[in-house]
Amino acid sequence: MNGKLKMLSEMYRQHGDFYLWLQGWPRHILYSQTTSRDRLEAKHRSIFHDEIILDLEDRRELLKLIERLMKDGHGFKVWATGSRGYHLQLIFPELLYYKEEHRKQIRKEFIKKYGCDLQKMTGLIALENEEHWKGTGKRKTLASVHNLMQNNQLPEDVLKCAEKAVYTAEEWKGAKPSEISNDWLKTDPVIDFCLNHTIPDGTGRYGTVVKNLGIAMGLCGASDAELKPIVDKIISNMSGRKASDFWGWIKSAKSGRYKSYNRLELAKWFEKNEVVLNGE
Repeated sequence: MNGKLKMLSEMYRQHGDFYLWLQGWPRHILYSQTTSRDRLEAKHRSIFHDEIILDLEDRRELLKLIERLMKDGHGFKVWATGSRGYHLQLIFPELLYYKEEHRKQIRKEFIKKYGCDLQKMTGLIALENEEHWKGTGKRKTLASVHNLMQNNQLPEDVLKCAEKAVYTAEEWKGAKPSEISNDWLKTDPVIDFCLNHTIPDGTGRYGTVVKNLGIAMGLCGASDAELKPIVDKIISNMSGRKASDFWGWIKSAKSGRYKSYNRLELAKWFEKNEVVLNGE
């Protein structure tokens, strides 16, 4: 069997189903639904359900992080991405016992604890042993292995913070205007997702994302000047859409036509489309 096909088959056996992607594909495809040709072409994969990725670029910080993780008793692999950065891959089997929203919060708190890039909380990462998608000519390669015989346990402080965040998120579903403040622009996970990820056509982005975020922006109390850079950035990630699509909903909400937005609809969209990231 081809080396890459064997690697992917072993990933599937160990971690369950995951998404594959190649720049230019119209969508991400589950490994279980791909052909051998798809698997050979793919350059990215989604983060495994039982996996946490710590992402950073500074080699000096990498050495400090390795030391800290080892001191905390974690086993992990260090991958050089083929660009400037490093991915530290940790496997936590107990993550499989949590629902996806809870897993995302656990990843977020763990990544925050070690001061790494929160964009790797969800999404895609470069596939192991593949040339980097930015055209550096370098492959993602295994740099070092540490304490792999260690049975990783999720830290208690991480679990407590994640549980609190999940309950808070549940309370936000169906948020009323009085609960939406200017701070919402800085703290909402869907806003953060849309600012940093490409959102392709065919994901229901207008009827769900543009509509609900536009209404929420109109209700949050921010001025048009404060909203403009946010709208412009999100639209830049939505090829084919215009800023006016957002402003229509914003102005309607500000005029009083809408009193609330559908948080549950937006939360379900976010969960369904969590792997839109073109990541390293």
